[in-house]
Amino acid sequence: VMQQVAEFLCVDGPDLVLKPALAESWKPNADGTVWTFTLRKGVKFHSGGEMKAEDVVASIDRLADPANSSNALSVFSGILQKGNTKKVDDYTVEFHLDAPNGNFPYMVSSDNYNAVIIPASYKGDYEKSFDGTGPFKLEKYTPKVGA
Repeated sequence: VMQQVAEFLCVDGPDLVLKPALAESWKPNADGTVWTFTLRKGVKFHSGGEMKAEDVVASIDRLADPANSSNALSVFSGILQKGNTKKVDDYTVEFHLDAPNGNFPYMVSSDNYNAVIIPASYKGDYEKSFDGTGPFKLEKYTPKVGA
């Protein structure tokens, strides 16, 4: 259900090569410690707001925050800390890693099912409401039953 209502910065294709999704491109700095992602313009959340860099920063910071007990924390632990995702401008985000990592884009892709981008202002309960950018909008979700 998650991949129907939300999107990732990039997706892993059937050929195991990453393809653009919410990000149109990404590249590392010379030593692989900073990854810069350029976002697609005009992407809307189901609530109507445009997806921008602050949404990416907030989404990834939530996942990298040990206080949130996110399942994605094990992916980011020792690689990306809360506060090290930076907005450069409305459509550019930098990830400042703890150490060089050539596989980092896979960590913010469909390979990490928690790494979907939601609005920075989102304070809801994922099991009751969800605001994503995917092709479908979640109308109702009943725990232990489904959408």
